[in-house]
Amino acid sequence: MKRTKSKSLSKLKKELDAIFSRFIRIRKADKGGMTRCYTCGKKAHWKEMHCGHYISRVHSPTRWNEINCQVQCPGCNLFKQGAADEFAIALIKEYGDEILNDLNRIKHGEFKLDREFYEESIASYKEKVHALENKR
Repeated sequence: MKRTKSKSLSKLKKELDAIFSRFIRIRKADKGGMTRCYTCGKKAHWKEMHCGHYISRVHSPTRWNEINCQVQCPGCNLFKQGAADEFAIALIKEYGDEILNDLNRIKHGEFKLDREFYEESIASYKEKVHALENKR
């Protein structure tokens, strides 16, 4: 019996990043695929947008947090380094006064990045993306 080679953890991380980014970018898109930048309001097709992070991706506990991550236009995400002030204001408006403190607490929490985490997360976000795409 031939043994199949398992994907490396770095490949699984990359795969999770890709499917999670797709989910973040399409979750608030309309039937035509148009969505708004969380920080400036610019409207564009979700394929032209980015998955922006309020707290940097280097912090694993918030890297795939659905509140910490919002759709952003390339201008805000890249050229304005995430437009942190506008991002914070939008988060507080949507989630309440304690959200920034909550996210900062989460970013310092324990987080186990093992094969099981990646595989389960990838499967979960594939289902979520599939459901959103079928809604259209």
